[in-house]
Amino acid sequence: AFALIALGFALIHRVTGMLNLAQGAFVVVGALLLYTFHQVLLWPLALSFLASLLITVIVGALLAQFILEPALRKLPPGGSIMITAGLLTLFEGITLLAWGSQPYQLDPFSGSRPYEFFGLLFPTQAPWDAGATVVIVVAMWYVLQKTRFGMALRACSENHAAAALMGINVRRMTIAAFAVAAGIGAIAGMLVGPILSLQFNGGGAFSTSGFIAVTIGGAASFFGPIVGGLTLGL
Repeated sequence: AFALIALGFALIHRVTGMLNLAQGAFVVVGALLLYTFHQVLLWPLALSFLASLLITVIVGALLAQFILEPALRKLPPGGSIMITAGLLTLFEGITLLAWGSQPYQLDPFSGSRPYEFFGLLFPTQAPWDAGATVVIVVAMWYVLQKTRFGMALRACSENHAAAALMGINVRRMTIAAFAVAAGIGAIAGMLVGPILSLQFNGGGAFSTSGFIAVTIGGAASFFGPIVGGLTLGL
């Protein structure tokens, strides 16, 4: 979870130069949406997962289009950071109104009976967390290194003006980066929800963890945040 949060943190920072303090809010929102769809409305797990992910990505894209991207163009870096801190507080207020102050915990994806391996007990959620993290990391690496979309994101992270001169829509790439980061945060929340209890004000702790992980591993390389997140977890 720390590695995924750090990956979304670093993606935003590399493309826009912004420290997105609201990244942890998407972790909580994704998990609470999954709780509502799967454990309250009794939707199938796969459908609940996809619906929660889609809603979070749309929210991230809308915030980027109407608030964050204009802030990047019109405000100094310090002002942009303060806006993300305000958005984190806004998310905490919305989740408090929607879900209340009590903690929530998701059901494990494949039952609650732990796995036994050479006398050690592992939670059933552990393979899901590890497997999903590997899939996301590989998918992100492939997109960034092998696709035109990924090349455009990397170009924006190097130089906005040069990318624009080469015909890249920097505004669109910025919105896309926020949407992808929101989706990664939501997946992290849904994966860790069966292991940790989550409540309305947990986003700040996840944002802090993501920032620490990026600081440990560095944002210059793709694998730096992942190493930093795993190191922080250990």
